[in-house]
Amino acid sequence: MKHYRAFQIDPGGHIFGCINLVCDGDDEAKRQAAGLVLLHRIELRRLDRRIGLFDAASGIADYRAMRPRQYLNGASLEPPGAARVAPC
Repeated sequence: MKHYRAFQIDPGGHIFGCINLVCDGDDEAKRQAAGLVLLHRIELRRLDRRIGLFDAASGIADYRAMRPRQYLNGASLEPPGAARVAPC
């Protein structure tokens, strides 16, 4: 398992938060980071390497499309296998 950080970036380009991710590899980390996009850009990093930048406007991540249908009916917010979130 590899450790990644998904940085939340405001419209001014400043980091205002981060989420720790533990994933098998870059592809899984990219899927998890894309799922975190709501209103703000997400920059995914592993150590000093930038893996990707995810933005809702780019069409990479659509919150409604990435969540299971049962979310709309008030069930669990997180799909099975969701990233573990820890404060930075």
